[in-house]
Amino acid sequence: MSQFKSAPIAKNVAIICPALRDPSEASKVRGFFLLSAVLAPLAEKVFIITGNFFESIPYDNVRVINVKAPMMGSYPRNLFSRAFRFFSTELALSGALIRLSLKLSANLDTVFFLSGEALLIPILISKLLRKKISLVLMGSLEREMRIQKNPFHKLLACLKRIDLALTDKIIVGSPKFVEEWNLGKHRNKIWIATYPESALFTYSHKFRPAIPLAKRANVIAYIRRLGREKGALNFAQAIPEDYLERKTLSKP
Repeated sequence: MSQFKSAPIAKNVAIICPALRDPSEASKVRGFFLLSAVLAPLAEKVFIITGNFFESIPYDNVRVINVKAPMMGSYPRNLFSRAFRFFSTELALSGALIRLSLKLSANLDTVFFLSGEALLIPILISKLLRKKISLVLMGSLEREMRIQKNPFHKLLACLKRIDLALTDKIIVGSPKFVEEWNLGKHRNKIWIATYPESALFTYSHKFRPAIPLAKRANVIAYIRRLGREKGALNFAQAIPEDYLERKTLSKP
């Protein structure tokens, strides 16, 4: 497999990502900074097309294009309305891509789709415009929705199959995701990302257990962002109340 850092970048590139559910959505924000760190030194200009992203990227040649998109808190419960808003956002992203492509003409070389396994319309447009398409997977939304028994799971699975077939390169952060996310049939176009330092994973050669598991005290820890989607509430509910009482009473 090739390495992400060796990807041939020319002229201008675009990064398209589904609109953030809220401005602080951690995985996508991290993805913007990581991709910008890799692409900014290699391209003339980098255009980020998304929605609800208002942070400043520390590179002079990176420009953010925000489309109008609803926040997660304003999503309606009605499935039809949610589907309508989803495809409306896809059309908005596609419109921004078309306008950018017309403005830059042949100077727009590559389109990166960040967590874009469901962005069928923008990917189709990129294909029609004869742009190189790279799909950067920071996670597997399809797998997550299947576990949650989300009613849109089957639709997303269908969109994902088409998108993977249309994509020129699929970029993942580790070889283990190839099997976990059912990407095996596309192995010939998968690139394993080599991100800059401070990226996605823990450096196991620097951080490793110093005390064997059998010799450790019974300590429970949670190391993640305190968000509902990260399971913080499930973690808190899983701790028995009497355990907390015992720990409180045992303090000097």
